[in-house]
Amino acid sequence: MAAKLVNREEKKGKIIYAALKVFSKKGVSFTTINDIAKEADIGKGTVYEYFKSKDEIIMSVFRSFLDDGIILMNQIKKLSVSPDEKLLKGLYMFTEIIDDEGVETFKLLFDFWAIGIKEEKYSSEFYNQMKEFYRSYRKIFSDIIKEGQEKGIFREKIEPESVGAMIIGMLDGLMAQWILDRDRIDYIGAVRTMAKLLVSGLNINKKRGEKND
Repeated sequence: MAAKLVNREEKKGKIIYAALKVFSKKGVSFTTINDIAKEADIGKGTVYEYFKSKDEIIMSVFRSFLDDGIILMNQIKKLSVSPDEKLLKGLYMFTEIIDDEGVETFKLLFDFWAIGIKEEKYSSEFYNQMKEFYRSYRKIFSDIIKEGQEKGIFREKIEPESVGAMIIGMLDGLMAQWILDRDRIDYIGAVRTMAKLLVSGLNINKKRGEKND
């Protein structure tokens, strides 16, 4: 019985991954169940054994997308370094997941946002899950700021959650610009520069003009 459950979960995961790949290439609205089945190398009927509809697949892919983000956040949280190094290394980690496949996946996030706004049947669940995701996202960075303040590393007169929201805004904004204009925007370089400027500005002991490599 356990083996059957494992195999079933593996097959379901395969379908979700196939859907993610096709959604990224064709867009959610233009993807069919046949497209997903072909990508997963299974029959259309098999897809329906695991998912009742395309809508159910969309929500499963969306949740999987958010889960991947949570994994990255937890990796940042577990870094055993000082708060300033954790912030720097944590932001650098966002440059380590960038590749050609990653670009298509990130494009999908904008597709999800559009679906959540335009289509009422998704809007409530998309909105609530995205809100919780961004709360967790902000908390990772705000907790690092708080830790730095408690240890006398970061400036006290800075509101941690506001800084967390600012960081996310910069990361998302840079990502959007990079996706739209990859020939002009150096995402990795921009994030690394942002990280150094941010840590330097927050660090209470940083001397003006001192490099932060």
